[in-house]
Amino acid sequence: MNPVHDLVGKTFGKLTVICRGRNKRSTTLWWCRCECGREREVQAGNLIQGKTKACGCMSNRYPFGLTKEERKQRQKERDKRRALQEVGWTLEQLEEAKSLQDNLCAICKEKMSTPQADHEHTVPPKKRELLCMHCNIGLGHFKDSILKLSAAIEYLRRHSAS
Repeated sequence: MNPVHDLVGKTFGKLTVICRGRNKRSTTLWWCRCECGREREVQAGNLIQGKTKACGCMSNRYPFGLTKEERKQRQKERDKRRALQEVGWTLEQLEEAKSLQDNLCAICKEKMSTPQADHEHTVPPKKRELLCMHCNIGLGHFKDSILKLSAAIEYLRRHSAS
């Protein structure tokens, strides 16, 4: 049987041993206080081998100390940058265009809640201006065709009440 070493006062990761705990089968347990203030019992071997370094308070944190919400926010920003890049825009260009257009759609001139980065469907994509979601979807349905849009305008004129 291995001799029990006194671990009181020693620090392992974020855990500081405060006293000896109970024996569980042939394993010695130690009461530890984490830097976050919580206490828990930990097996001596897990402390010594570095398998247990905190009380569990770090399990919801990213290796760089980010919370789950912060991780989600970063992922959302990365996804937005990637989506913009695919259509020829950068996040900086989007912000600049919002400012230049006073956050108004380039077609209907209404305030945009979620500006859409309009672009020509070429390779590589060529950026145009910011549109509101409705105008962007409308152009998409007309496949950016001037002929189809002109025909739609004529149709609306023929059937207009005024």
